[in-house]
Amino acid sequence: MFIACGKANKFDKGKYAGLDVEGPEYETTALLGSNCGISDLAAVAKSSQLCDDLGIDTITSGATISFAMECIEKKILKQDSVENLVFGNDEAVLQMLQLIAHKDGIGELFSKGSKAAAERLGNDSSDFAIQVKGLELAGIEPRGSFGMALAYSTADRGACHQRCWTPSAELCGDLTRFSMDGVPKFVKESQDERAACFSLVVCDFLPFDVPEMIEMLNSATGFSYTVDSYLSSGERIWNTTRMFNVREGITAQDDVLPKRFSSEVMPEGPAKGQIVSEKVLEQAKAEYYKLRGWDSNGIPTKEKLNELKI
Repeated sequence: MFIACGKANKFDKGKYAGLDVEGPEYETTALLGSNCGISDLAAVAKSSQLCDDLGIDTITSGATISFAMECIEKKILKQDSVENLVFGNDEAVLQMLQLIAHKDGIGELFSKGSKAAAERLGNDSSDFAIQVKGLELAGIEPRGSFGMALAYSTADRGACHQRCWTPSAELCGDLTRFSMDGVPKFVKESQDERAACFSLVVCDFLPFDVPEMIEMLNSATGFSYTVDSYLSSGERIWNTTRMFNVREGITAQDDVLPKRFSSEVMPEGPAKGQIVSEKVLEQAKAEYYKLRGWDSNGIPTKEKLNELKI
């Protein structure tokens, strides 16, 4: 099935006049744009094009470069190889993308993302390296979406926005905004559903609900999935992935957010004054673990694995 997806932009004015690109998409605009203090869409589009050419991710690149900017701002890192690496300098962003991709000069330090760089820099820089399990956060602010705070912290590959999506439910009232009420159950069920859906190798934006997905699956394969067995398949996938991570050393201590979200209030906007306190997140995480059939350290119990026949 073909899906109308993507956009094209051509810029006729300014220093990037003549630029003709696909995108940029929302996450790219958020991380290479506003997160780096860049308000010029053409500059963001140029950065996006460069990332495509270099084969690097726009979310991680934008978040990592903004981390480098803050390290310089806080004098944890000296200006080195990049002229005027400060928020708002689009030319410095373009230069950093080249350096990171080629592991050249200061780019080598940031070539493995903000977590690895923070571990080398020290000086409490990990508090503002905005990542979970080594993957940088997407353009959804946890202090504005408590559901994403839990979704980011428990996602298998780090701060992934595709494992669960809570903002729509929070904004339309299905979940109470700035609250963890009902969030653990919503996150758990969404993660299971997404795991089942992605196992079919289909687009995240398919406009079909679970019964429609099952109908197509059964028609195409001759299987006889029900809603329960389909979602149970997703739960099996999620628990199998968790056991892989447990083998690699992941525990409850890794299902956390950077300290910035619990120690610094949102300075402005609809979520002004909000934080995601460590206590609130830990309570939600404990409820989430219980719903999953995991122990307090985030490890699936033998009973749960036997139930799922893993």
